[in-house]
Amino acid sequence: MMVQHASRIIPMTVRWTGGTPSIEEGTSHATIADTAAGVATITFVDAFSRKPVILLGTESATGEKVTAHLRSVSQTGFILESINEAGANADSTVDTHILVVGFDSADEA
Repeated sequence: MMVQHASRIIPMTVRWTGGTPSIEEGTSHATIADTAAGVATITFVDAFSRKPVILLGTESATGEKVTAHLRSVSQTGFILESINEAGANADSTVDTHILVVGFDSADEA
């Protein structure tokens, strides 16, 4: 018989202002490092037992069409990339809304 373990959900907002990312919501759950223009590495304060599921959405203060991409998702964090409609890394004012869902038990199905 499978035992249902509780999931852990982390809501976050990363704000890019002038190319510099900061965590606006969810600061107690993760840290952020500015790795390159439009690229940030996010590290969870408490790692998950396995790779979580991450959902993204973007909101631009200037009306610029921006998409967010994930790279290198792992139990400990991920790389977030913000791309503008020209295909370049975005460095304007953009909010990336993030929802992370994972488990603290490796045997959860």
